[in-house]
Amino acid sequence: MQKENQRFILLDGIRGFAAVFVVFFHLYKAEPPLIKHEIHYAYLAVDLFFVLSGFVLTHTYWSQGIAKYNFKEFLIRRIIRLYPLFFLGTILGSIVEIYHLFTLQDIYFAKLFNTLLNLLFIPSLYKHQAETWLFINGAAWSLFYELLVNMFFAAFLIFVRNTKLLALLILASGIAFFTLSSYGHVEGAGFMFGSWYMGILRTLYSFGLGILFHRLELHKKFSFPPIVGILIIALLSIIFLMPEVSVTLRLFMQMVCIPILVMFAVCTSTYKKLNKVFDFFGITSYALYILHQPIVWIYGTLLNKYNIEPSYLLACIFVTCVIILCAILDKYYDIPVRKYLMSVVNNKKRKSLATAK
Repeated sequence: MQKENQRFILLDGIRGFAAVFVVFFHLYKAEPPLIKHEIHYAYLAVDLFFVLSGFVLTHTYWSQGIAKYNFKEFLIRRIIRLYPLFFLGTILGSIVEIYHLFTLQDIYFAKLFNTLLNLLFIPSLYKHQAETWLFINGAAWSLFYELLVNMFFAAFLIFVRNTKLLALLILASGIAFFTLSSYGHVEGAGFMFGSWYMGILRTLYSFGLGILFHRLELHKKFSFPPIVGILIIALLSIIFLMPEVSVTLRLFMQMVCIPILVMFAVCTSTYKKLNKVFDFFGITSYALYILHQPIVWIYGTLLNKYNIEPSYLLACIFVTCVIILCAILDKYYDIPVRKYLMSVVNNKKRKSLATAK
């Protein structure tokens, strides 16, 4: 069973594993596709990330119904955790837009202004339409919703022990998301302005389930052998790679299967020999997710420019190189910048306390 101060190594591995699938998903979705095999449902990894985030954040910041930090401290820590790589991803996305502006001539200067908004965690509001992406760096949309939900849950649920209210909110958001997706014929991605409300419902439901799993203390009540972790990864692979199915089946996978797999994962131990592998993929997962889309575009542009035929071998080499790059950025950019920002915040806090005395 997991102890309060123990890391959930399997969750780290699953997060990294899912992030790799997201990269291959966008390789397939590129125009033209950069891999031939169809990958339809790896985008459901985002729902996995939301559930994992809800569980891990609750485990980190909320113990036995007592918040370890007040709302302001919690929010500052979350922004510092997310911002350095978010900033880098936005800069890479803006470089792609500048390339479009001066070579393809199909991008308005409005998008460059929206870059400035994006750097402040504000969606691309200037001259937006229903099909406009919320952020120039496409993957940033989920961080925006997660930060909003972080604020909401921190203010009303994480720091208040009210599991019934949490369950009611999960149920309401789940019903609304299912109804709009299946009967309203609204795609549930949430990365464009036309479906922003679907993004909120999607995040509320999945993130809330993660918090609920921790509130129920399942990780203390059950303990499954490492083989269950391997089965979970195998089942996630099946979900991500399954052929196109009906909306109802897709929603079942998204809203039921993925949360259940996470629920089992929080109670599952790992093979010690795999811990370093899981830890590595967990460390690189955030950088891989938030940086990969503009890098995939650059990769595709280079292949097209030099008339290189895409192949699985090239794609695997590309993804491996991006993972290595993310590991380097984590060690020499993300961690140092976050430490510096936290030191600035802590120094201001100490000066404020000294002045108050």
